[in-house]
Amino acid sequence: MLAAKRERWLVIDPKPYVGDPVYDALQHILNFPDRLVAEPVAFARRMADLLDIDAERLLLWLFARCVQESVDQPYLNGVVRELAP
Repeated sequence: MLAAKRERWLVIDPKPYVGDPVYDALQHILNFPDRLVAEPVAFARRMADLLDIDAERLLLWLFARCVQESVDQPYLNGVVRELAP
C-alpha cells in the first residue's frame, strides 16, 4: 500500500506477474524447498488440486521460476530437469 494523491491509499502488486491466479500458488510452493526438491511434480499437482487451478499451467510457471532462481539456488537444477516440458 502506498500513500497516493488520487486516493488516500493506493494498493499495488509489486511483482511483475499480475493477473494470473496460478502465480500465487507458485509463490507458496517456492516457500517449501524440501518438498519441492523431493517431488516437484506431485507437489505442484497436489497444490493445483487443492486450489482448483490448472495443474499444467502451474507446472509451467514453476519450471520458469525454477530456471530463473537456479542461478542463485543451484539445488533447483534437479527440479528444473524434472519439470522440463
